[in-house]
Amino acid sequence: MPTTIMALRASAGSAQPAEIALPALIATLVNTVTACNNSKIHGAAILMDIVFIFSLLPIAFILWVVAVGLMKKVDVYTAFVEGAKQGMQTAVKVLPYMIAMMVAIAVFRQGGLLTIIERWIEPALNVIDAPKEVGPLFLLRPFSGSAALSMLSEIYNTTGVDSYASDVASVMMGSTETIFYTVAIYFAAVGIEKTRHTIWVALIASVVGLVASVFVVKWLL
Repeated sequence: MPTTIMALRASAGSAQPAEIALPALIATLVNTVTACNNSKIHGAAILMDIVFIFSLLPIAFILWVVAVGLMKKVDVYTAFVEGAKQGMQTAVKVLPYMIAMMVAIAVFRQGGLLTIIERWIEPALNVIDAPKEVGPLFLLRPFSGSAALSMLSEIYNTTGVDSYASDVASVMMGSTETIFYTVAIYFAAVGIEKTRHTIWVALIASVVGLVASVFVVKWLL
C-alpha cells in the first residue's frame, strides 16, 4: 500500500489522497507479473514464482511465521529483537554502498545528463500518452526513493496534486522500485557479486509499470 504517496498527496491538499491506492496496486501486480515472466525466460522460474507468491501474501506470511514460532514455543519477540540487532550490523556494513549511490545520483542530476536523457525519452512518453512531467521521475525512480519523492512533490506543486500528471506520477511511484539502490544495498548485504539478469528484468518491469500506470489512471481515475 503506497501510504507514503497518499500522505504526500494529503499534505499537498488533494481532495482524495487515497484514490491512487487501487490503481497503484493494480500497476504493481502488472509490474510483478512482468518481472516473473521475464525471469522465467532467463531461467529463474522457481525462484520468481516464490517471490511472486510472497509479494501477494505478505501479511499472511508474517502471521504464519508468528504462528509457527508460537507452536514451537519460540520467544518471537526476543527473536525479533535479535534480528533487529543484526539489522543494525548490516546497516553499518552497507553504509559505504549507500554513500556511493548518493554521490552517483548527485552527479547524474547536477551534471546535466538527466536533462539530455529527458529529451530522448519524450517521444516514447508521447506514444503512451504519458505526461512529460513524469519523465524525470521515471528516470530518477530506479536510483533514489528520496530524490523521486522530491520530484513527485515538485510535480504536485507545478501541475496540481489532483491533475492527470500527478495521478500518473503517484501511481507509478507507488508501483515501481528503487532498482539500483535496492540491488546495491541488499546484494552487498548478502555477499552477492553477480546480479546476472536482475537489473535488466527489473528495468523492463519498471517500463511496464509506467505504461500500466498511464492506462490504469485513465481507466479508474
